[in-house]
Amino acid sequence: MSKTFDVDGMTCSGCEKIVSSEVGDIDDAESIEADHEAGTVTVTGDVDEDDVADAVEDVGYELQGSHDGADGQTFEVENVDSPDAADTVAEAVGNLDEVDSASADHEDGTVTVTGDVDEDDVEDAVEDVGYDLD
Repeated sequence: MSKTFDVDGMTCSGCEKIVSSEVGDIDDAESIEADHEAGTVTVTGDVDEDDVADAVEDVGYELQGSHDGADGQTFEVENVDSPDAADTVAEAVGNLDEVDSASADHEDGTVTVTGDVDEDDVEDAVEDVGYDLD
């Protein structure tokens, strides 16, 4: 199960790394995707919201709440191999009207999208910025 948490104060990809690292230390956290543009961190695994709040606050940010990430869809994206590439893809997909949040992970080569999304729209947005869905 994945859960998305709203985080206040993340302003750059460095912030994403700090939050991801700290939240990643929580027992049972399997994967973490922080997105400074959406102001979210998505955690897969059986984690307690209080533990996530403590981790986020320990590194100087504030947890604003959570919502179930089960509706999220994850897409593999070719050649997203740097933080800048991930930011570009996340921003392009995040600008779609039906998208609630989008976060990309350059280490996994994925973009995770929540909202009432159509795969063709995601594919078009990704292609518009020079990448392809795998």
